[in-house]
Amino acid sequence: MHEKLQNMGKLPCFMAENLSKMPQIKHFFTTRLGGVSRAEFSSLNTGLPETSLDDPADIEANMNVICKSFGIARSRLFTVKQVHEKDIYVATGGMMNPEPVADAIITQQKGLALGVRTADCVPILLSAGSGDMVAAVHAGWPSTYAGIIQATVKKMVSMGADLNEIVASVGPAIAEGSYEVGKEIFLQFTQQSYEYSAYFRKAERAEHYMFNLSGLAAKILDNAGVRNIEHIQVDTYENEDLLFSHRRATHNEQKKEGRQLSVIMISD
Repeated sequence: MHEKLQNMGKLPCFMAENLSKMPQIKHFFTTRLGGVSRAEFSSLNTGLPETSLDDPADIEANMNVICKSFGIARSRLFTVKQVHEKDIYVATGGMMNPEPVADAIITQQKGLALGVRTADCVPILLSAGSGDMVAAVHAGWPSTYAGIIQATVKKMVSMGADLNEIVASVGPAIAEGSYEVGKEIFLQFTQQSYEYSAYFRKAERAEHYMFNLSGLAAKILDNAGVRNIEHIQVDTYENEDLLFSHRRATHNEQKKEGRQLSVIMISD
């Protein structure tokens, strides 16, 4: 079992120390452990049925496991349809059907849990220092390039958060040693900012680079003015028994794959 693994109730998960110090905030980054899904999805798959191809009843049972750990009704767990862009949704009530299209969610509502799905992309959970506003961000490379991280911080500030007091945690994601990308991605990011080149190193294959996406996400948070940042460095690709990975599934020629859920909530 991973040294950083903890439990919320009976559910194995990762937690950030900085967010855990805030008594009014509940949060965790789930693993693939503790659910009811079977085969490739074993066992806490939270992916959408149409994309993961898991049994919808099993996915819903898994979402209920998560809600039970947070002590909330299923209708109080809010997720969005993620499309790798930079739209942000401000949640004021319970779950909606269909899910709003966005790659970040913000709320000031107590008892409303926000969740983003990942399986290599970077999940980021944030809280205002006062604990009266939280956000969850899905930062894949396209949404990171589009500016989802900076946009979320800016939106939180516009809604009243003190930039100097925002607390952020960068969750488990694919690590540099597992994430090879083509030269075009390297050029896109380094043309956006030369300092981003520090998060790429040349791969063994010509015209390819190893990309530290989660490290870059933490740097972008810092550049945006967030100073209290925790980076949970756990590689989704390498930890097959613990985490789902889209790239690993692709390399193994699996057509089915699961998703983790990263969740944050202001307690009632």
